[in-house]
Amino acid sequence: MSDSEWNVDKVRETFIEFFKGKDHTFVPSSGVYLPNDTTLLFANAGMNQFKPIFLGTVDPGSELASLKRAANSQKCIRAGGKHNDLEDVGRDSYHHTMFEMLGSWSFGDYFKEECIAWSWELLTEVYKLDPTRLYVTYFGGDEKLGLEPDHKAKEEWLKYVPEDRILSADARDNFWEMGKTGPCGPCSEIHYDKVGNGYGATRVNEDDPLVIEIWNLVFMQFVREEENGPLKPLPSRHCDTGMGLERLTSILQGKQTNYEIDLFDNLFQAIQRITGAPAYGGKYFEEDTTGRDTSYRIVADHIRTITIAISDGVLPSNVGRGYVLRRIIRRAVCSGVEKLGVTPDSGFFSKLAPVVVELMAGAFPGLKENVDHVVSVISDEENQFGRTLRLGLKRFYRVTKDKEAGFVIPGEESAKLFHTFGFPFDLTRQKAVALGFQVDKAAHKKAMEENAGVVDAAAKKMELLALHGEAVAELVEQSIDTTNDSFKYDPKPMEVSVVAIWCGRRKGFFEYIDKSFYVECEQSPDAENPKNHIGLVFDKTPFYAEQGGQIFDIGCVRNSSSSFTMDVEAVKVYGGYVVHYGTPKGLLKLNESLNVEIDMKRRALVMNNHTSTHLCNFSLRSTLGDHVEQQGSDVFAHRFRFDFSHGKPLTVDELEEMDERVRKIILQDLPVYDKEVPLDEAKQICGVRQMFGEAYPDPVRVVSVGVSVDDLLANPTSEEWKNYAIEFCGGTHTPSSNAPITFTTINEEAKSKGVRRIVCLTGQEALDALQASKDYKTRMEAALEGKTRSALSTTVADLLKELDSLKNFPYCDKSRFRQALADAKKTATAQMKEQEKEFKKIAADFAKETGAQLKESDQKFLVARLDIGSNCGVLKNTIKSMQKQKMIPICLLSFCDGKVSVSASSTKAALGTLPANKWVSTTVSSVNGKGGGKPDAAQGVCTNVNEENVQAMMDAANEFASQNI
Repeated sequence: MSDSEWNVDKVRETFIEFFKGKDHTFVPSSGVYLPNDTTLLFANAGMNQFKPIFLGTVDPGSELASLKRAANSQKCIRAGGKHNDLEDVGRDSYHHTMFEMLGSWSFGDYFKEECIAWSWELLTEVYKLDPTRLYVTYFGGDEKLGLEPDHKAKEEWLKYVPEDRILSADARDNFWEMGKTGPCGPCSEIHYDKVGNGYGATRVNEDDPLVIEIWNLVFMQFVREEENGPLKPLPSRHCDTGMGLERLTSILQGKQTNYEIDLFDNLFQAIQRITGAPAYGGKYFEEDTTGRDTSYRIVADHIRTITIAISDGVLPSNVGRGYVLRRIIRRAVCSGVEKLGVTPDSGFFSKLAPVVVELMAGAFPGLKENVDHVVSVISDEENQFGRTLRLGLKRFYRVTKDKEAGFVIPGEESAKLFHTFGFPFDLTRQKAVALGFQVDKAAHKKAMEENAGVVDAAAKKMELLALHGEAVAELVEQSIDTTNDSFKYDPKPMEVSVVAIWCGRRKGFFEYIDKSFYVECEQSPDAENPKNHIGLVFDKTPFYAEQGGQIFDIGCVRNSSSSFTMDVEAVKVYGGYVVHYGTPKGLLKLNESLNVEIDMKRRALVMNNHTSTHLCNFSLRSTLGDHVEQQGSDVFAHRFRFDFSHGKPLTVDELEEMDERVRKIILQDLPVYDKEVPLDEAKQICGVRQMFGEAYPDPVRVVSVGVSVDDLLANPTSEEWKNYAIEFCGGTHTPSSNAPITFTTINEEAKSKGVRRIVCLTGQEALDALQASKDYKTRMEAALEGKTRSALSTTVADLLKELDSLKNFPYCDKSRFRQALADAKKTATAQMKEQEKEFKKIAADFAKETGAQLKESDQKFLVARLDIGSNCGVLKNTIKSMQKQKMIPICLLSFCDGKVSVSASSTKAALGTLPANKWVSTTVSSVNGKGGGKPDAAQGVCTNVNEENVQAMMDAANEFASQNI
């Protein structure tokens, strides 16, 4: 096979097929985010998903437990934490933030002999690498570890490699450990000499880019049970091998660097096409005088990383792995703006994501599922950063203006660049180094810490009023019972007793609210509590505190004389104490009796929506399958969001089916039952829905739509219960399924990898949305009726613009309308193309006949009407064709759909007396049109005109020509 045939996909496929032929199971790459491994920001090696096997913690009943041999190509990111290649990316030829690791594993099966033999077979017999360019290393022993050299590995290598190319190395290079504890063992590396003729003999492990490690074979045969403890033999020995796909491909394609392989070449071409920058030149370090090639590499590498990570469910944010993504995006955008000539608001980076999907979806099909979501997330980040980047760069250059080499950027300035302009510290450092300046890391850290108090304060206003642990403990010490909130399920106005007055973490508990409280609030306003909120704890309450995804109740409290009142704006629960927040008016003291009342109108709206989430949950499972599991919800008064597991967007048909199922249950007017049941008994109910990972109380409240809880408990294993919406839930619900009146979904989108989110309306909001849909349909049909060609195209554009502006609108109907308008657009386009063909034929015939007539006449100019649409190009070509037969000034007018297009061409002899631009300008000005061009050729247009206007333009054109030629 020639070098040109070894594209990335072929190299990957060959590796996997080779090991499948050795009885290895292909295990697809995990996502780059491993939610069950808190030790990693991202997957950084192929073995990450197999750690439970190596650690001996694998579930015996899981699929992993049955594996003996495995192989795959794992998506890896090294841009944060211990393995962080971010700063090297773009500068050198081989570092990447995202790369693929080709891996093979033996779990207690074969060991060194087969591992070494198969690696040599694959490299030399399948990939056909030159054996004389391969060097191998083995573990040379370590006295401190009490380990002898790995003679077995050397012995196996001697079967294939001359001894002078088998090198020993110490524990730093050739002893692999998972962490401070756990499985470990010696490893053997395979290095490739890209030069040949013995060049690599002294350059292995010397950071020479021409002698690179391509494959690491790890022999896990020991375990360290405690930090710094002794090594003990493992009962089962494993092999864990990893080879960089990009490095191997560069060798097979005969390229000097990773960035020259077909994958990156395709990305570079896309970058050039989108940015308009000069082509990639492959220059490094001092040779890259413009920094453009470095920028190409940064952008190409980073878009791979970002597209993969967002597809796998990681979103940019200000913390953790999300912050790593944000840094990567901003580094790429900043590099593109500075070196590739794009503007901060160009959106160039997000436009590259579909290119990555096209290049890599063959190996990782999941990339195709959320392309629009990925583009949208990147675009939002890009736009947000773009808005501040220009100002940030100005600030940076202002700080460093006229400074000499070695200037140290003050810490407060780099911190300001971060907080005000969104510049990550490493971005400031990168720019500083490029200009010969330095940054003060210690001063930057100090300034960041000082500023953190200001930044965090805005985000923690409500936290300052939260009843923290010490406050809860204080209530317990005072023998104050937790709030009896059982009344929330049947809320009525009631009299309560004030057991605590909470004024926030700084002020603590008060025994009373008197005039001094209000004087202090007026004289010393608290910027963190501008409404002077307090929190009241009662002995009992009918208010529902925010929990389980349901919004809190609002309402009011007052004493019997109304000398004290407070609108309850929020309700939270801490340690069993329900806190009612609001701005007090009047005097209040502990143990005083108050009358409380919730806003029942708002409560009813919330109950409608909460019950409807249960109907959604049930209907989604009925429509999509048993894999659907609730992943969260947010229930408000006027809408609700519902998140659920599903690997791809819902089709319009699926969503319509779900909507109809919900509406059908609403119309059935089924009773809604609820009852507290011992948790063990409740779990036995067939078909009961519960949130994965949720810790439910015992007893748990069971909510059932259409069948009583007593009936469920009487025969809990009945398959019949799968036909009902039954859930564990502590929220508030309607007495019947009919209360929501109707239902519609107004949005469907990806929340994260494998999780979809729908936004829904009930009650009057749903009725309004459905009516809006009917009204729009009527307008759309009336507007489209009788329209053809350009008129139809214009009408479609107007209707789409209106449709996009409608917010609370049924999602399925909007999708159907969009499709109908897209079909109408296609029809209009086809009609216009057909008409254009007809017009071109008419124009050709006109040019032939009229040109012949002009040739036989002594006419000095021509003004004529040729109704062939609004294509000035056709008019211009028609004039050229006629002037070939007789060179005289010609002006043509075309009238179509209330629009006149004018095209004129003068001659060299007439330029001074009858310039085309003045001819057109005079013609169109008679009906307030617009025109422009040059003396030899010009064109114009007039809109909203009639036949009378057209004749006036013809007269004006003739008159101007007659007077000036």
